[in-house]
Amino acid sequence: MRTKLCGTAVAVLVLAAGCGDDSSGDNLGVAMFNVAPGSVPVGGDVLLTWRVTAAHRIRLEACSGFGPTAATDPRDRFGWCVGGAVVELPAEDPFASQGSLLTTVLHPTRFALTALAGDGSTVESEWREVAVNAPPAGGPRVIDFRPDPRLIFPGDHDVSVFTHVVNAGGEQLLLCDATAHPDDPGRWTETKRYEPDPDGVVNQVWELSAAEIPTQSRLYGLQTASGIVLAYAQLVVRTGTEAVPNVVEFSIEPLNLDEGDSATLTWTVIDATPPITVSPPITGFTGATSAGSLIFAPPFLGSAEVLSADTIYTMTATNGVYSDVARVIITVNARPVVDSFTALPTTVASGGTSTLTWETSKASSVVITAVPPDTSLPATFALDDVTGIAVHPTETTTYTLTAAGATATPTTATATVTVGSGASVDSFTANPGMVAVGGTPVTLTWTTTNADAVTIAAVPADATLPTTFAVDGTATAHPAAGGTTTYTITATGPVGSPASVDDSVTVVAPGDLVLTEIMFDPAGVADNMGEWFEIRNVTTWPVPLAGFALGDGTATHAVTGTPTLAAGDWFVFGINSTIATNGGAAVDYQYSTLSWPNTATLAPNIAFDGVTIDATSLTIPGAWVAGDAIVLNPAFTTAAGNDTQANWCAARAADVYGTDGNHGTPGAINACP
Repeated sequence: MRTKLCGTAVAVLVLAAGCGDDSSGDNLGVAMFNVAPGSVPVGGDVLLTWRVTAAHRIRLEACSGFGPTAATDPRDRFGWCVGGAVVELPAEDPFASQGSLLTTVLHPTRFALTALAGDGSTVESEWREVAVNAPPAGGPRVIDFRPDPRLIFPGDHDVSVFTHVVNAGGEQLLLCDATAHPDDPGRWTETKRYEPDPDGVVNQVWELSAAEIPTQSRLYGLQTASGIVLAYAQLVVRTGTEAVPNVVEFSIEPLNLDEGDSATLTWTVIDATPPITVSPPITGFTGATSAGSLIFAPPFLGSAEVLSADTIYTMTATNGVYSDVARVIITVNARPVVDSFTALPTTVASGGTSTLTWETSKASSVVITAVPPDTSLPATFALDDVTGIAVHPTETTTYTLTAAGATATPTTATATVTVGSGASVDSFTANPGMVAVGGTPVTLTWTTTNADAVTIAAVPADATLPTTFAVDGTATAHPAAGGTTTYTITATGPVGSPASVDDSVTVVAPGDLVLTEIMFDPAGVADNMGEWFEIRNVTTWPVPLAGFALGDGTATHAVTGTPTLAAGDWFVFGINSTIATNGGAAVDYQYSTLSWPNTATLAPNIAFDGVTIDATSLTIPGAWVAGDAIVLNPAFTTAAGNDTQANWCAARAADVYGTDGNHGTPGAINACP
């Protein structure tokens, strides 16, 4: 594709005339910028046409792959130009006022044009989007569509059009003159009709007769008989004797190769002023010579999530007035990478446990084998496993991870586990798994093999732990903080790395759960059908409620099952969990034996592991209205705050639940007038 930089018009669809104003941006503008068609098959061509005013230079930009920031910043390459390669277009064609450019797209792509004045001011067009439609299974695919040569003089008599399409089925293909209406295939003029062979292949060379060779540049379009545009190709006819650059040959072989393998770049350019450029850059290519060949290793330009990536290499030749552009699309298959493969510990006793962990990228499958064989290996493996799999070698074993991907040769890594006198932790438990601060002590029990020293640490720290430990034994601990306390045992042997195992205990502390609301005298239903009370978890961790003791001052109820109260959430205990008969309250857990008086004193409490987590005593006012829950002001949601009668109030009339005239906020934040 040729563009004219300054001078008279070359031909239709090349670039017509016009030296822009190089001094001021007062009349700078983008009068027209079109991209057609708006949708092409993968690997199809699109035509960019433009007209600018008072421009000293123009810049064409393209970006493919749409990501999360595309809507707000279409130039954000890091946010939405992901995977594959970005189409590179000639930038800064001096003095171009109007013109056109053919380019190939492999992914959904957006194009923009910027007009630049000599004083540095700019005007940008809107971004134009081209959708890329994956061809249907068995649909047409263009292997080759081009004139040869691409540049002729008026009167030349040797011109051919190469057309190679596969998967065409039984549908005819139309070669059309798209010059007059490049963006309206319905108005193209049919020039030649191809009939696919029985395998759905068109592989023909149309040799133009003297009468068929145009005297002006032509844009040819290839489409199916049903109107699907497959490709564009341009034949440029020189209109004068001035030198016009021509990329006669620009090829890369092979077109499909593995990452790290070599390819051969071959080029021949005439009537161009060095340097010739290639984008993206190719190591070793200087552009100083008009012809040659170069061996290089095309890099993989895809993201870590894809196994193969297409790259469009663009060669641009110019002589300061005209330019020519040629493109080659190659596919680079990523080599699988083993980012990490470890075995810990690296030394174990015979039959002891080592954990294999690994991470890979650009891989499609992973296999792990062992020498000598290890029957503890599973049959299948994930691409990544940072948690790890346990192996139990009985003798020194080398494990080999093989990562396969798009390349013919996989990537391997090894990890060796030495079986010897290294220490191992055979068992380590902390029991019970949930206690209260000040309640039942935690008993730590452990056994080790080949250990000559053992240490136990706690996070957060537990000052009640002993300072010395036997290699096998027990110890008691009293965690002092609510949340999760993790105890870690480390066994050290005469050789090898220390072995560590941990176990955790859930710890609940007084004040972690707070009594926040009580319905002791429901309206519309009997007390033994509609009473309930609410607690809130004021910690930042979930609290399992099984084993908690609920009390009304006289009777108690032990919570069973597996209810859990999320951090910051509310939980409703009730005598009846059926909404239709309990006045309309959403009860999370139904208790038995508890009941609340309608006069005198309310004494709710909740305990765990023999430790009171929260309790309060409230005097019921004589004028308390049936159907109004007693509500803790949310400003005082602490175990101490709910001990003050003045911090409680009657539920607001607006806080209605059910249809029996009851007021309260069961399971939700409270409000006091």
